[in-house]
Amino acid sequence: MASFTAVDLSKLQAPDLIEALDFETIFAQTLAQFRKLMPEFSALTEADPVYKLLQLFAARELLIRQRANDKAQKTMLAVANGTNLDHLGAPFGAARLMLNPGQPESGASPTFESDVDFRRRIQLAPEGFSVAGPEGAYIYHALSAAADVMDASATIQPGRRGTESKERRKIGRVDDGAFSAMRRRSWTLKLCMAGLLRAAAMQPLAQTSALARNTLAPRLPIWQCVNDSTIPHRSAKPMQWISLALRIPRRRMLQSIVAAALIANALAASAAEVKVSGTLRVDQPGAQVSRQLFGQFAEHLGTGIYGGVWVGEDSPIPNTRGYRDDVVAALKAIAVPNIRWPGGCFADEYHWRDGVGAPAKRPISINTHWGGVEESNRFGTHEFMDFTELLGTQAYIAGNVGNAAPDEIAQWAEYMTAPTRSSLAQKRRANGRDAPWQVPYFGVGNELWGCGGNMRVEYAADVYRRYQTFVKAPANQKILKIAPGPNNDDYHWTEVMMREAGTLMDGLSLHYYTVPGGWPPRASSTNFDEAAWIDTLSRTLVMDELITKHSAIMDRYDPNKKVALVVDEWGTWYAGLPDANPGFLHQQNSLRDALVASLNIDIFSAHAERVRMANIAQMVNVLQAMILTDGDKMVLTPTYHVFALYKPYQDATYLPLHLQTPEYRHGDAHVPAVHGSAVKAKDGHVYVALTNLDANSAANVSVQVEGLSPSSVEGQILTAPAITAHNTFAQPHAVEPKAFKGARVQGKALSVALPAHSIVMLKLE
Repeated sequence: MASFTAVDLSKLQAPDLIEALDFETIFAQTLAQFRKLMPEFSALTEADPVYKLLQLFAARELLIRQRANDKAQKTMLAVANGTNLDHLGAPFGAARLMLNPGQPESGASPTFESDVDFRRRIQLAPEGFSVAGPEGAYIYHALSAAADVMDASATIQPGRRGTESKERRKIGRVDDGAFSAMRRRSWTLKLCMAGLLRAAAMQPLAQTSALARNTLAPRLPIWQCVNDSTIPHRSAKPMQWISLALRIPRRRMLQSIVAAALIANALAASAAEVKVSGTLRVDQPGAQVSRQLFGQFAEHLGTGIYGGVWVGEDSPIPNTRGYRDDVVAALKAIAVPNIRWPGGCFADEYHWRDGVGAPAKRPISINTHWGGVEESNRFGTHEFMDFTELLGTQAYIAGNVGNAAPDEIAQWAEYMTAPTRSSLAQKRRANGRDAPWQVPYFGVGNELWGCGGNMRVEYAADVYRRYQTFVKAPANQKILKIAPGPNNDDYHWTEVMMREAGTLMDGLSLHYYTVPGGWPPRASSTNFDEAAWIDTLSRTLVMDELITKHSAIMDRYDPNKKVALVVDEWGTWYAGLPDANPGFLHQQNSLRDALVASLNIDIFSAHAERVRMANIAQMVNVLQAMILTDGDKMVLTPTYHVFALYKPYQDATYLPLHLQTPEYRHGDAHVPAVHGSAVKAKDGHVYVALTNLDANSAANVSVQVEGLSPSSVEGQILTAPAITAHNTFAQPHAVEPKAFKGARVQGKALSVALPAHSIVMLKLE
């Protein structure tokens, strides 16, 4: 019987017409040619403007060649996409399948087959012309029969021995007698379907259930229906997965396949399960995962401070010296290492003297950035520093560079830290604090590219150099200075700041928010679909690229990694709740946010050599909050529970965890199905975090543990029935960790049955 095996396109070598590109090589060629043509420039140095122009020309040449490469590649099946792929399919009569007709009259466009699936069918299309019955023909016609066919595979099954006469008459004489004892053969075709065509067939199936022959498909001679969770997704519809084993006569191949598709589409079966493998290298420890990565951010914004942290000593809400007891207890439980205060953009207009002295005499100002509300200044320096001591955490002060003079932040640092009898130290004592505070972190400016002054980076670098000069610590303590870094992917900002001021900083900040749908924030925090789910996770994973590229720039100026990359604003940003002041940035927090948190923590941990501090935005009632409050009520969010799960990561040692995972896809979006990380904690135990990004499918994860033979495993899981699940004051426990029993160890093998849309933290003994 004819057979055909499609080439694995991913393993093809790059064709000759695709040129390997390297900027340094192109620049060297450009420079050599220029010096040859212009000998008077043979002594050209990097400081010469002409040198910079040549670099620019080389960069443009690189882009031009890259565009040519891209265009050439898109004519090849392995990488073609969109309409280019449509043209490649046309000669074989292969067209994209429509998955959903949409509602054009309502503005909803049709949804078509993905590039990945269409590319596979184009590969199989030539086999579809065969009448000799190769397996590829069965698969091609099955995949092309209907959009609801998820996937198909075919395997040959031997039949009974038959006579040679008819076959020999058709084929002709065969001298060696190869056909003298031919076998009659049939094919077993496995189909995976989505959706239901016949409600009458919606019935539970046993693990293996034989259905009466010819009940639904009288044309099919023999068939059996069994659950099958081994075939991957084709689309992200709600899945009804089934494996249908068929013995099909070749003469009725196409009719039988279509009939089988209709039958399978009418049956309910188990959801797909993806297969993930990996290796954990306990014997190759990496950098320390600093506890400072789990920092918080408390800005004077909405009810983040007033009502969220501070209620005042006279409040009926249980408090200690004005601080909410419930919030304090919750934050202590997750061992908050540092808190950034008072902003954010609020810090760019904050004058510290307004927040010290007798509360009744403190001036009332307007919070121009956040809602235009009055700021009482009741929560000032003393209240914040006392709060950090109450929690047992460290202070990260954000100084005003936006509209304050250098001496203002210099005097603030002295007021807080001076042990002497200077006027500022005496003023601190008069206001109720004798001993100086410890201020380990001081941010010299915030978002100078935006609300901190809308500066060009060249100017901002000079401003930072000037202001940081006057932020001084007494002899008995050290203040680490954090410079205002880039927004998102502004790599030029990082380049200039490191070049001009890298030796004068201890950290460089990075701000990146996950904003589904893009800026400005418009998406709901709780009313979202699977497209918004995967969009959110995809945008979150951009953090890894940002850190990698900013770190590469920092490495050129700071190869010893003295300067930390400080991600002091990160998290989700949605449209505010409809009943809240838009300037308060008050949003709910769902299971989706929990996965955003776990992914970010994994990424920070993987870059622990450079990323040594981070602050989620924000701590209470604002953006991706740990805690939500309303009057005397408090609820812990799914994000809070992620920080609790990852608590063993604080000051742990990073361990390489390499996962080979399929992709989770929805529409054109795709992300790894499973993400993870691992550490060896201070208690000596190994912890493994696994996150299943797939909204629909469970994952079977198998990890080989090198350097350790665990004897037992225990774990916790954070998940919920729905991806939109969230905690409310009425239902505070909808999303919270539970004991996890889906992991086992045998020798060096760790096996985990990871449910869809879940986070699991495992402890290996």
